[in-house]
Amino acid sequence: MKKGFTAILAAAIITLTAAAPMSVTASASVSSSSSTSTVESEHPPLSEATKKAIAAYKKDPTEANKKAVEDALNAAYDAVIEKKKQNYAEDLANRDKSISKWFKTVISGGTPAFLDNGIGDAKGNERQAVSDSIAAYRKKKSATNKAAVKTALTAYYDAFLTEQAYHIEETIALQSERVAAQLEYFTSDRFPVGKGAAQEEKATESEVLAEMICTYISAGGQIVPVNPEARVRERTYNASIKAAQSAYLADPTAANKQALYDAVYDAYKAAYDARVEMAALANTRGQSAADTLFTKMLDSSFVSEQYKELTVLLNLCGQIDRTVTYGSNTYSGWTPRLKGQSIELAELIAKYRTSATSANKKAVREKFNELYSAVLEMQNKHLDEVGTALDTYVTATVNGLI
Repeated sequence: MKKGFTAILAAAIITLTAAAPMSVTASASVSSSSSTSTVESEHPPLSEATKKAIAAYKKDPTEANKKAVEDALNAAYDAVIEKKKQNYAEDLANRDKSISKWFKTVISGGTPAFLDNGIGDAKGNERQAVSDSIAAYRKKKSATNKAAVKTALTAYYDAFLTEQAYHIEETIALQSERVAAQLEYFTSDRFPVGKGAAQEEKATESEVLAEMICTYISAGGQIVPVNPEARVRERTYNASIKAAQSAYLADPTAANKQALYDAVYDAYKAAYDARVEMAALANTRGQSAADTLFTKMLDSSFVSEQYKELTVLLNLCGQIDRTVTYGSNTYSGWTPRLKGQSIELAELIAKYRTSATSANKKAVREKFNELYSAVLEMQNKHLDEVGTALDTYVTATVNGLI
């Protein structure tokens, strides 16, 4: 499978290059995903079919019912793979368009989002080449330097495609192992039936507007595409934690427990460092950042999407990032911060959507600016507190894993 998919990738890139010699344009796909949304995960939320299968097995733990759970987990995993393939196909089709948009951004004096978002990049060589070529072009705007920018951007995008193709191969290869681990967990006493029901209790959309602002601030006060390098980082930390957990459960020595602690700590520290950097960037962007989000918050579809992303079940690394960002996992057992002010803003937005007068919009803007400032202050204080209590968070997570 790996050889086949990689061969398809190479052929597709060669075909695209020959057919359209670098007429390129950006999508946000590296990508087409919106704002700070999450991405498809190998650990998707439990489907209704899976929940029912688990409940049936808990009630009557027969081999047939256990097989039904396994089938449901495989179906969910197959859907994840299909989604990854769809995203890859979209990114491949948008190759020239995306590169062209980046190129136009550079020529007009801007910076591509993947350089400006402050998130670590797994494709260090290609990324550095883009940065160096832009610097050279800005120093001397010659035809040669201009062409070098396009070449570097193309190399970066192609490295992204290669990375995506490899990850699809990796996901397919690990399906049996991952489904087996999930099956063991969901059919064990460690996953009581009541747990799934409790996790469905979530805060309402109107109660979490402040946390949506926090999400935006935690992305640097900007609407940017999902960074594919973040996916790689997440998979790396999840794999390290899983390996350390398995080693400890197989041999619960002090050394193995320390190794698990270290793996979890690394994930927390990476999340913490990224959020501190992004919060600082949001602070420097000031009112212009607030104005951009204000316009988006009037769009009900944007708010609904952000709510969905904020409350969906994530894998362990995603939960760690949420704990660092919001103080808790926003999927369950969660009390949103600044809840009362969020509800007040939601009521004003609802009133404006019903009657879009200048007076109603002004009222929304005043309340939004007040809440945005409050969230900035709250988040700066929160991150300071997280930094001093990182060991406590890590220890709690480790205890939950063993």
